[in-house]
Amino acid sequence: MNRGRNAIGWFTGLCLIFALLHPAALVAQDDEDDDDSSMGEDGDDEDGDEGDEDDEDDEDGFDAPRPDQAIVNLREGVNPDTFAQRNQAAVLRTIPGPNIVLLQLDPAVDDEIEVEGFLEDADVEWGEFNFTHQSPEGRPRYFFSSATGEPRIVDGPALPDGLEFTPAVVCATGAGIVVAVLDTGVDVSHPALVESVLPNGVNTVENTFDVRDIGNNFDDDADGQIDEMVGHGTHVSGTILQVAPQARILPVKVLNSDGVGDAFMVTSGIHYAVGQGADVINLSLGSTYDSLAIRNGVEFAASQGVVVVAAAGNGDRQQPADYPAATDLPISVAATDAGADKATYSNFHETVDISAPGNDVASTYPGGLYTTASGTSMATPLVAGSAALMLDRQPNANPDTITAMLKVASGPLSLSDSDLEGLLGAGELDIDASIACGGN
Repeated sequence: MNRGRNAIGWFTGLCLIFALLHPAALVAQDDEDDDDSSMGEDGDDEDGDEGDEDDEDDEDGFDAPRPDQAIVNLREGVNPDTFAQRNQAAVLRTIPGPNIVLLQLDPAVDDEIEVEGFLEDADVEWGEFNFTHQSPEGRPRYFFSSATGEPRIVDGPALPDGLEFTPAVVCATGAGIVVAVLDTGVDVSHPALVESVLPNGVNTVENTFDVRDIGNNFDDDADGQIDEMVGHGTHVSGTILQVAPQARILPVKVLNSDGVGDAFMVTSGIHYAVGQGADVINLSLGSTYDSLAIRNGVEFAASQGVVVVAAAGNGDRQQPADYPAATDLPISVAATDAGADKATYSNFHETVDISAPGNDVASTYPGGLYTTASGTSMATPLVAGSAALMLDRQPNANPDTITAMLKVASGPLSLSDSDLEGLLGAGELDIDASIACGGN
C-alpha cells in the first residue's frame, strides 16, 4: 500500500476559475510521497489574456475536507458494505471494477483517526479524503473571451490563429475514434454536435445519465457567480470536432454548472470512459493537489491503450503544478498565443509535453450558438483532436507512441522569456506534421 497525504478536491474546468483546496491530511498506506488533490482553473480578458488572474491566494483560500467523506480502494473480493459496516461507515458510491469506494464517515469519530484506521486495514490498498473547494478570493474569472465574462456570440466555429492545420488536405478525419470529454456535459441537441455525440454518456456528479450542459440556477461554489461554467464541455467538444470531424464524442459529466466536481467524480468518469471504449480522454480540468485516485485512474486508462490529454492550468505559474497534467502519463498541454509565445495565463512546468494555441477559439455553445473562449482548456482539445486523427491513421499506436509523435512533429516556440525554455514542452502543436499525410 501507499502512504502519503492525499487531499482530494473539487475540480474546475481549466478555463474558468482556478480553484484550490486545503492540503490537509490524508494518506494512503506504504508510500511516503505526498498525493494531495483538488481541482480548478481558467479565465481571460478580451484579448485572450488572463492578466492578474493568476492564483495568488493559494495559501488563503483553502477549504475543509468534504464533511465526513473518504475514498478507499479495497482489495479484490472485499465487499464494500461489509467493510463499511465493520468500520462504522456507509457506502455512498462505488466504482466496481477496481473496487474503489466513496464512504460516508461516522460523524461521531474524528475523521483523521477513522481514515488512519482504514489504512491499517489489510483489506485496503490505499485511501484518501474527498475534498471540496470554492473559488479563491479575487475577481471572478471567466473562460469566455470577453471583458464581462458573458459569452461573445459569433457566427460560427474557428480554430485559433497560429495553428498549423490544413483541413482541406488532411488524410484522416477521426472516423471510428471515440473521444471522451470529461467536463460540464454537452449540449447534445446542438446542430453541430447532434450527429457526433454518443448516447451512452454518464453524469458522475448526480450519478445519472443526464449529460446536458445546463445550469441549475444555484451558486454551488459560493463565488457570487451562478452557472458560470455552463458551456465549457460543449465548447471543448466542438473544438475536438473541428479537428477530427468524424470522431465521436462520449460525454462524461464530472463537473457541475459552476465547473466544480470532486476526485471521486473524475475518477469514476475515467473508469467509465475506458469501459465504454474511449480511445482518447480529454481532461480540461486540473488541481493543485495530486489525487491518488485520479493518478491511478489515468494509469489504468493508459494501460488499456487510451490516450489521456490534460490541461496544464491557467495560473501563469510553475508551482504549484496542476494535476493530473503534472504526472507522467497524460499528454500535458500548455497554451500559446498567436505568436507561438506562452499565453499570458498558461502554466509552465517540466512535465508539459506540448503547447497549443489557446486564445479566442470559436466553438459550440449551448442553444445552437457559438462563442469564443480562451485557456488551456481550449488548447487541450486541439491536442485530443489531433490524437484522434493520428489514431485514425495508425489504429494500433499506443499512448507513448502518440505522445512521441506529437513531440517530434511539433513546431518551434517563440519565447520572449528564455527562462521558459524546457517548461512548455517539445514545441507547439503542428497537426499537419503529426498526421504526416504526405509520408510516414
